Order: sequence, then C-alpha cells, then structure tokens
Amino acid sequence: MMTYLRSLLDHFTDPAERLTEVLFGLIMVMTCTLGAAMTVEEGTEATREMLLGALGCNVAWGLINAVIYLMDAMFARGRCARLVQAVLNARDAEHAFELIEDELEPALEGIASAEQRDRLYREVHSNIATASPPKMRFRLDDLAGATVTFTVMFLTALPVIVPFLFIKDLLVALRVSNGIMLGLLFLVGYRWGRETGTRAWLAGLGMALIGAALVGVAKTLGG
Repeated sequence: MMTYLRSLLDHFTDPAERLTEVLFGLIMVMTCTLGAAMTVEEGTEATREMLLGALGCNVAWGLINAVIYLMDAMFARGRCARLVQAVLNARDAEHAFELIEDELEPALEGIASAEQRDRLYREVHSNIATASPPKMRFRLDDLAGATVTFTVMFLTALPVIVPFLFIKDLLVALRVSNGIMLGLLFLVGYRWGRETGTRAWLAGLGMALIGAALVGVAKTLGG
C-alpha cells in the first residue's frame, strides 16, 4: 500500500513540490494553533471553531494549490506547443536548431556532453518536422495530479488536530499538537536535506528549531 502511494505521489509531483505543500500546510495550521492557549481556555466550542478554522485554511490552500497545478500543467503544454510552432515556422533548419537548443540546453548542459546534446537536438528537430502542436486542454492526469496536490495539503492538517479528539484537557492537547507539529517540521527538514544533498539531520533540526522558536514566542505572548 505504501509503495503504491509513493509511486502515485512520484508520478504526479516531485519531492520539492510535496515538501513545499506540506510546509505550507503546517504553516497554515501554525497560524491558527500556536497562539491558541487563550482560545482553548474558553472551552470546547471556541476550540472547535479554532480547529475548523485551521482545517478550513488548509482546504482553501489545497484548492489554490490544485488550481496552480492545473495552470502549471497547461503552461508547460503551451510552452511545448509554442516551441513546435516556432520550429515549424523557422526561416531555415539552422534557425530551427537554435530554437531547440535554446529551449533544452539549460536542462541538459550539466548531464550530457556537447555531442550527445547535438544528436538529441537534431533528433528533436527531425521529429518536430512531422509533429503537430499538442492540444491545449486539460487531461485526466492533470486532474488526478491536482487532486493529489489538494489531498497532500489537506492531510497535513490532520495530525495536528488529532490530539484534540482524544485528550480531554485542551491545554495538554494543544501542547501535544505543537509537539506533533515540531516533529513534522523536523521530518520536512530532514527530507529536504536528503533531497538536496545537505546534512539531513541538521536541516531537520533547523526546521524544528524554527518551529520551536515560534511556539516559544507564542507562549511568551500569552499563546
């Protein structure tokens, strides 16, 4: 099951996008819960409203991110279509080759030799000569990717809310929630460190310390 979920996430989003979405989700929850001690002291109803607010923020941001995902997918398709059309309308083969090189060179310069890139550009030029620009419309994969993006953002809020469902003392539940949030921040930082080739433990610790500092500030100010 976990392997399937991982492959699903890898298919529709890259690690940087997932980490960013989780981080944004945690930040949205933090804005609602870090200074919530005075709120939970008001009782169950006030706490319920606070939690619904936190969940609502993540739902809203999840929808926004889903729309952005769809826009990015359409932009990428439009960029491909513009390249195809530009190559087909090029004044000569040399100009067409330059257009392809300008588009692909930044992504390939560090991972392929000049000869390999030259062969690839010529092959792309040959394929485009008989190609037609992709149709500008949403695909099923786009909608699925947007759904995955929304789901990741939405689920981020749930672990922070769970303590309030099982711990009767609301202040204790708030502190447990803050602890879970710090743990999640550590995991985000750790994973970010792994993906970027930096020291994962230091990255995780740094991210958690930032969260702890925010919790400390909130408590100092009465939160």
